[in-house]
Amino acid sequence: MQEDSKLDGASAALQHLYTQLSKILPKGETARLTQYQAKIAGTTDHHDLHRCYRCVEWAVELSAEGHDSESGSLIAKLKKVLKEAHSASWATEFGLFVSHHPIMDLEISWINDTIEVAESVAEKSGWDKIPLEKLLDDLVAMEPRS
Repeated sequence: MQEDSKLDGASAALQHLYTQLSKILPKGETARLTQYQAKIAGTTDHHDLHRCYRCVEWAVELSAEGHDSESGSLIAKLKKVLKEAHSASWATEFGLFVSHHPIMDLEISWINDTIEVAESVAEKSGWDKIPLEKLLDDLVAMEPRS
């Protein structure tokens, strides 16, 4: 389904999210992802830290809506990430002044955790109930305007 070469040079966070989702989405749901391929290909890694952080927020929101108790420890971990970032003044300053840096393993783990939460909620309610488009729209929209 996926053609990695079409995403070369795009946001590393979005490439990772796209690749991992393409591995787990059922065949009937893949069009929801592939419709974003061109938009993702047009992104850069500017604001990837913010994209990874948005994934955490989305996963926490999704788990609250889906009442996913099986991912309880994962959700607790992601809520802790949110709480620490909100309460740390360095996070605000870092986000405001350094929005362009390579994403680290920690941020990649946030994306992986987000996918795990989505998969867990989808097992109960179905992938059609997972608002992937909302997340992808938010992440693509973080691209700076020329």
